[in-house]
Amino acid sequence: MLFTTVFRIRYFAVAIPPLVILSIYGIDTIRLKLLCVSDKIDKRLQPARYPGGSKWFANIFILLCVLYTLSSTILYLHKQFQEVRPLDYITGKLSRDEYISLYRYEYPAFKFINEHTLENSKVLFFYLGGRGYYCDREYIPDNGNSFPMLHHFIEIDPSGTQLMSFLKENGITHFLIFNHYFMQHMGQNQNRENSYQLQKFMLNYTKKVFDQNGFAVFKIALS
Repeated sequence: MLFTTVFRIRYFAVAIPPLVILSIYGIDTIRLKLLCVSDKIDKRLQPARYPGGSKWFANIFILLCVLYTLSSTILYLHKQFQEVRPLDYITGKLSRDEYISLYRYEYPAFKFINEHTLENSKVLFFYLGGRGYYCDREYIPDNGNSFPMLHHFIEIDPSGTQLMSFLKENGITHFLIFNHYFMQHMGQNQNRENSYQLQKFMLNYTKKVFDQNGFAVFKIALS
């Protein structure tokens, strides 16, 4: 799983061995038919001068067809090795953390949370969906409701008191925010007063403790 980005390949992987067997069977069937044709040709075209010439051509033809079929696979594997760079990890050129960080930009934030927060911490995601595989703390995935929820509480209580009560009741201690989309949606909000009050809430009740690769961790001042 470490070197693939599409985990659903596991559902298709079980079909690969039968497909390989069928492919080999098909190639062998074509080869036998070509050899039968070549035998007939050899009997008609000067067998003494060109012994087995047509059989040689048939085998070469099959070999070229196989190589042509495999060429796309070889090019794909070469491209994958260039993109995924597994040897950098296998040979120790990159550590596990460095390697994962190349492809999962939120990983450094998760690593910070795992190493610098209490075990009973709970993290609320913003614009990360359910990408909490590397998070060792309890978390609430973002199903598109996290940001609207903040605006809802700020709208009914600009002071942020009700929002803080909600966070305390649910044991939420940290925010993990994808900065780009968070700031984008804040700027697109037509209610400028709400956006201002939300920014004020973030300044007064949270503290940014980590920011890297566009992902920020905020600690909530619950006390």
